[in-house]
Amino acid sequence: MTVASQVTLGLTPAVKVLGLSSEEGRDVFVYKNKEKTDERVKSARGNPVWRHKVLVQISEQSDAIEASALLETPDPIGVLSPVSLEPGATITIAQGRDFDLRISVEGVVSRNKGGA
Repeated sequence: MTVASQVTLGLTPAVKVLGLSSEEGRDVFVYKNKEKTDERVKSARGNPVWRHKVLVQISEQSDAIEASALLETPDPIGVLSPVSLEPGATITIAQGRDFDLRISVEGVVSRNKGGA
C-alpha cells in the first residue's frame, strides 16, 4: 500500500487567504541532497517565487491556519489583508514532522479583486 505524503488541490473562491506580514517575501531556493543551492524555486509559469506568511481558512466553518504562500512577488501582502489569487492557485497539505501538517499556497496575486 502506498501512502501519499502530500496532496495538492485547486483553490476555490470559498478559500480565504489573509496576509500575515507587512515585510517583503523571502527568496526561496532549491535544495538538492538536503543542501541549499543558489538556484531559485520557480512557479509553474517559470517565474521566481517568494515565501510569505499567510492565514488560510478553507471554509466559513473552519478555523484559519497559518501557512506559507509561494507568490510571484516580493511585495508585502499586509497583515490580515485579503490576498486575491488568480485562477489556478493551489493549496498543498503535506506531512510534516511527527504529526504536524505543512500547509502551503502557491499562486499569482490577482491585480483585480475577482481572483480565487
